[in-house]
Amino acid sequence: MYFVPEVFGGHDFGKEVDQLMYVAKCCQECQGIAQLLKPDLHSPTTAHDARELYMELLKRIDEFME
Repeated sequence: MYFVPEVFGGHDFGKEVDQLMYVAKCCQECQGIAQLLKPDLHSPTTAHDARELYMELLKRIDEFME
C-alpha cells in the first residue's frame, strides 16, 4: 500500500532528494544534539569508542525524557 499508492487510489507524494545533502544535514543535526547532551564530545577513534559514546548518548536521552 505504501509503495504503490496508485494501486489503491492514492497519490505518490514522494520527492527525490540529494542523498549526500540529506546525510550532511542529518549529520550536522545529530552532531548538534550530541554536543548538547555531552558538551565535552570528542569523535570516537575506534568501533568500541563509538559504541560506548552511542550507549552514553542513549542513556542521556533516556534521562532527559524522564
